[in-house]
Amino acid sequence: MTRRSRVSGTAFRMSSSNTEPHHFRRRWLLRLGRVLVAARFAARPTLGQAASQEHREVVIVVSDEGDLTRKVVADLRRRLPRAEVGDIKVLTPRRALVIAVGPAALRSVMAASVDGPVISIFTSSQVYHSILETATGRRPASTAIYAEPSPTAQLRLVRLLFKRPIRTTVVLGGRTTFLESLLQRAAAEARIPLTVENYELDDSISRILGRSGESHAILAIPDSLVFTSDNLRTVLLTTYRNGQAVIGFSAALVRAGALATTFSEVEDINAQLEELVSAYEGSGQLPAPQFPKYFRTLINEDVARSLNVVIDDAVRAFANRPEKR
Repeated sequence: MTRRSRVSGTAFRMSSSNTEPHHFRRRWLLRLGRVLVAARFAARPTLGQAASQEHREVVIVVSDEGDLTRKVVADLRRRLPRAEVGDIKVLTPRRALVIAVGPAALRSVMAASVDGPVISIFTSSQVYHSILETATGRRPASTAIYAEPSPTAQLRLVRLLFKRPIRTTVVLGGRTTFLESLLQRAAAEARIPLTVENYELDDSISRILGRSGESHAILAIPDSLVFTSDNLRTVLLTTYRNGQAVIGFSAALVRAGALATTFSEVEDINAQLEELVSAYEGSGQLPAPQFPKYFRTLINEDVARSLNVVIDDAVRAFANRPEKR
């Protein structure tokens, strides 16, 4: 009587008799040994895999204890429970992955000349680039999730609001000219005729708005050289009288009189950050700075009625939300 045993898909005959030839048994054991050794090495990660999956220490740097900062940190503690939180002067991150919450924290990180990579969150694109350009000493590798809405999402919102390719003007100052090529690409994708006005030092926002009378919409980009707390009221009143829609860069600006904006909550930014950290730990590569990918839409219904803009369900539903955890 014989029985069959399968090892790695190969059938072997084994005699139950004590007279089975020793050389056959020895050959079967050697083959089995080779199979087990191969399986052991197949299960072991390569050096490249081990290096890419290595988890760095994570440090969350804050510079204040305001309500927004506390909300950001509370949500990040849930998403990144192993992370340390504190001031860069107290923490000793060495080669840790550093997350800088807000502009002041980013400035302190750059001044400290940390060794590890840096991710900036809740800082506008203008301020992020300004801080990096003025940082002294050796700059660490860095990236960012900007605080302001994505220009691509904003121009898609313009198309949804007006249902046709309306002429739109965007004003860029010296600190935001780097966005022009991105804006032109986004306008082409949304089929929006876009005029770029460059704000010069001897210019005024009233003069620029006077040159932009043929545009139905003004896309506002956060730039402290262009829009200030002193002239925003002038912008909103002038465009309202001209029958022009302002696509704002914050929920506060929409509540003040802009027509609409896309905006991201703390949880939206932090969800994107969590994905970025996970991707970095898998690849060891930081991506380029990016705008928020998760957002929702806010409409000023009173302004929409005064401009005869019909807000339908497609506009109200314009959003990209992260998966709930």
